[in-house]
Order: sequence, then structure tokens, then C-alpha cells
Amino acid sequence: MWIPIDTRLPDHPKVRRMASSLNCSRWEVVGALVQLWGLAADLDTEQLDGQPSDIEAEYGLPRGLLGSLAQVGWAKFEEGRVTLSTRNSERDEARARRREQAQHAAHMRWHGQHDAAAMLSNATEKQTLHRKKPKRASAASPPPALEGAGGDVRASVAMRAALNGIGAAPPPPNHDPVARLRALQSAAATPPAEPAD
Repeated sequence: MWIPIDTRLPDHPKVRRMASSLNCSRWEVVGALVQLWGLAADLDTEQLDGQPSDIEAEYGLPRGLLGSLAQVGWAKFEEGRVTLSTRNSERDEARARRREQAQHAAHMRWHGQHDAAAMLSNATEKQTLHRKKPKRASAASPPPALEGAGGDVRASVAMRAALNGIGAAPPPPNHDPVARLRALQSAAATPPAEPAD
């Protein structure tokens, strides 16, 4: 009869405790467990009728094996019957381990995709923001010419200075702002005289 065996069985804490209580090696415990599980598979039952010592003697199991199984929780004694829970508990533990590994793998896949999507989204946002940044005007570029200045930079600068009141004396009390603006525009429109050599 073929039965599945966990390859990590010799390192199982319950196997170690059984080896200690039976005063034998872990390998002897694993061999006895394989023999017992094979017997249960052949009989197609996990319940063996009789007292533990009688069952051990009848099937050639090591003395004290069933008592050690009960101590670690892999067997239960009832009136005239021993119920094995080793195969079910091992299967349940293996199933739980597989489920946990699958959940962990799914978790990592989801977070990996989510993190990659977030990083891509952040990179796209940064590129978009980088493209939308307005270009600063360089300090060397001249200010745009004002209307009426004819595109002459010096006239434009002079008009801006005049309009902003830079370098101008305070206006007289009877100052007409419109007349002053017209005078400034006409002054800006006429080019300054070139110095004689």
C-alpha cells in the first residue's frame, strides 16, 4: 500500500518528543509511524479495536508507541478503541501550509503588480509635471516693447521707468496724469540724439 509521507517528518517537533519519551531515535519513530499508517491504510480505518498494549503486540508495533502518540495528540484512547489522528492532522497541516503558501504568493503577486503600477503612475505624473512647468524668462531677455515705442528697447525701458515713476520727481499738485502720459509717449517715440564726436 502506498501512503504519502511528509519529507520533513523526522524534524517534526512531535516526532522529537516521541523519540525522547520512547528513548529511541527519530528514525525509529518515523519507521514505526509509517508502519502504523500503512496498517491503517490497509485496514481502511483510523480506529483500531482493543487496548493499546494488545494492539501493539498484535501488529508488531514498538511498545509504548500508541501511548506516546496520545501524549503528542496524534491518537485518542476510548473504551476498547484507539483512534488515530496522525494521518488527518498531517494532511490538515500540509493543506494549511499549502494554503498559506498560495495566499502568500497571491499577496506578493498583487502587491508586486500594485507597486509596479504605482511606480509607473508616479513616474508618468512626474514626467507630466516636468513637461507642464513654465519656462522662466531669462534675465538677459529684454522686456516686451510697449505700444508706441516702435520696438526700440531703450524707448521701451524709458517708458516703463517713467510709468513706474522710477527716477521721476514727485508730481506737481495740479498734475494731469493723462497729459503727462501723452508727453512721455511722445518723448519715448522720438529717438534720443546721438552725441557729437
